[in-house]
Parts: sequence; structure tokens; C-alpha cells
Amino acid sequence: MRWKSTKQTPVETARPVETTPVERTEPVEETPRQETTEVEQQEPVRAEAAPSPAAQLAEAQSEVEIAALPPTERETTVDVLTASPVEVETVEPVEDNEQVAALMRAPLPTPRPDYTPPAPRVERQRTEQPRREKPTQQAKRPAAGSQGNAQANTNKGSERGSAQGRAASDSAGNQRRSAEGNAAVSNYPGQVRRKLGRAVRYRGRERGEVLVSFTVSRSGSVSGVRIARSSGSPNLDKAALDTVRRAAPFPPIPDAAGRASWPFDLPLSFTR
Repeated sequence: MRWKSTKQTPVETARPVETTPVERTEPVEETPRQETTEVEQQEPVRAEAAPSPAAQLAEAQSEVEIAALPPTERETTVDVLTASPVEVETVEPVEDNEQVAALMRAPLPTPRPDYTPPAPRVERQRTEQPRREKPTQQAKRPAAGSQGNAQANTNKGSERGSAQGRAASDSAGNQRRSAEGNAAVSNYPGQVRRKLGRAVRYRGRERGEVLVSFTVSRSGSVSGVRIARSSGSPNLDKAALDTVRRAAPFPPIPDAAGRASWPFDLPLSFTR
């Protein structure tokens, strides 16, 4: 009886594929490769020599066992190593030239000057001033009799001071009025002379000077007008008398002068 034996050769395990790190590459997935080998069936070798009875019996038993058990195929499981993801180094972008230039143009911090601590303050010692003792109440209260006398003296002093003040005021007023009167008296002849000069009216061709004489009363009226010295021209003498009468009345005589009338002898010049 012949039989075929099925033999399976051991399957080689696939080695992991070595991968080199590539920048920014996805991990490579490899599908497991399963290598299967066909099992070659070998024909049984015929024995040339006749087997011994013991060998025949053993072969018969083995054939029976082999015939009873059907041939089975063994499945071989191949372990496939999964390649681990490759770590990819991320390359940082290089800063632009503008940013680098901006950093270079940035002002450098100025060094701070050396700090000098301020000198400690010296507290001035307060000198205690001696306290003034308050006067006693007894010293404050004057005696009743002395208080009345003091009040009377005060009233007398005030009255005396008022009288002196009035006297001084009257004296000052008198002096002021006297000074004003003296000034008025001194200025009066000039007032009469100026008013007489403004009253001259003559349109003739003759030239000369006439000395006129007249008297001014307290009220300023004129009397006793005459020619004290003639110019030699009747026309000029007449013009001089007309000028005195035209200028009257004159300002009143000041009271400080102490007179009722004031005589004048004034020259009048006719030069036109």
C-alpha cells in the first residue's frame, strides 16, 4: 500500500525594513509579506531487499496509523514587525532680515548713574523756652479808688489833647491862609498888568511909550486915570488913557493886602 506524506518547510520570518529619517515624511506602512512554499510530495522509496517479518509488522502498524489519521496541513503564522513612526525634526524658520535689522536698530539701555544715598537728616534739638508766668489776679485788679482817679485823669487828658489839637489845627489853617494871602498879594500887580496889556487897541502908525497912573479900589474899580509921562504924541496919550478905562474893572484887592485901594504907575508901549 502506498501513501504520500505531506511535508511543510519552516517559513522564514520577515525582517523589519530599515528606514532612514526623512524631513517631514509620513511614517511608512509596510504590508506584511507572507512567503509560502509549496510542499513537494515525494514518492516513497521502494525497498530493494525484502524486509524482515518484524519490520513488516512495524510497517503494517505504521501504515494502519497513517491511514487512520488523515494528513493535516499546518498553518504557519508569520509575525510581522510594524515599523515605528520616524521622528521628524522640525526646522524652525529663519527670521527675516528686516526683523534682524530692527533688533539691531533697537536702542541699547542707557546705564544708570551711580546712586548716591542722600545724607541723613539731622534733627534739630528743640530748645525749650522758659514759660512766662501769668500775673496773679490780684495784680490785675486795681483798687477802686485808683480806678476812679485814673478815669478822671484820662478824661482830662483827652480834653486837653482835643484842645491842643484844635489849636494846632487853627494855627495850621491860619498859616495856610496867610501863605495863600501872601501869594495872592504878591500876584495881584501882575494880574493888573496882564489885563491892561490885553486891552491895548491902536491902529495908527506912530510909535512910542506912555506912562499912565491910576488907582484900583477894593472892589476893582478904577479912579484917577491920568498921563504920568507923555509920549509926545497926543494920539498915543489918548490911546493910553482909553486902554486903562477899557481894562477896568480889575480883580478885587486881596484881603491879605490890608488896604482899601492900590495905586499903579504902568508904562504902555505902542510899537506897531
